[in-house]
Amino acid sequence: MELKSHRLTTCEVTTDGQLILLGLADAAGDAATIGLSTDQAGALGMTLPGLIEQARRKKFGDRALCFADRLASRQYNALPIRKRE
Repeated sequence: MELKSHRLTTCEVTTDGQLILLGLADAAGDAATIGLSTDQAGALGMTLPGLIEQARRKKFGDRALCFADRLASRQYNALPIRKRE
């Protein structure tokens, strides 16, 4: 099944925290929802900046274009390093 999204309509988390739901609408206004596990959403979040950069470079024919995000809006925590025994 292929859905070409025209608009992102909603973003929410299920009550049990198992899925991130993204509501989409196509050009005709027909709605669809995609549910991603937190692992899938995390992988997508790490992959999207590179894909956005690649798409913009192709769209505008400029290899110098890059994707910039406001990192101040994110929080990254370093995990403690555990020594293997």
